[in-house]
Amino acid sequence: MNIGTVVGRVTNLPRPSPTRVSYIAFQALHVYNNGIFSQDDGVYSPYYYRTRWSEVYIPFLGRMTYSMSVPSLDGKQGIYAATLGEALCYMDEDCQMFLVAPHPDADTLVGTQGWRTTRALVLRKVALHNADSLAAVARLIIASHEAGYPQIEEVLRWACIREED
Repeated sequence: MNIGTVVGRVTNLPRPSPTRVSYIAFQALHVYNNGIFSQDDGVYSPYYYRTRWSEVYIPFLGRMTYSMSVPSLDGKQGIYAATLGEALCYMDEDCQMFLVAPHPDADTLVGTQGWRTTRALVLRKVALHNADSLAAVARLIIASHEAGYPQIEEVLRWACIREED
């Protein structure tokens, strides 16, 4: 996934709240649900089959969500997220789009179009063909930016354009 020009490396991001988060971006994830309880049900990264995201309770969100961690950002390691356009390149028949953010304590490389981090959290599912869902995503990104939480340049630009529509 292309994160654009790297503009910095951050740790110790501002503490998120249920309604404000730093560096919100998009990621396509495989969602498996066999209809009956199955040990294979869950959320997986699209190009690393069987790399399952863990279901965890996140206190600052006040709810359960999915999270993934990797040991470092050495080489090309890391969890990637980017603009909606870039994330759409990773969609296939079993994928759904999600809004994600780096965990505030993660080591994160920030680019103009996305980021690469050692720990990421799913914020919400994005219904791509639902105008209300896309508008809510745009409002969350803009509100987080206005509250002082840093955002990805191109993701913020998308949100501002979407908000004008």
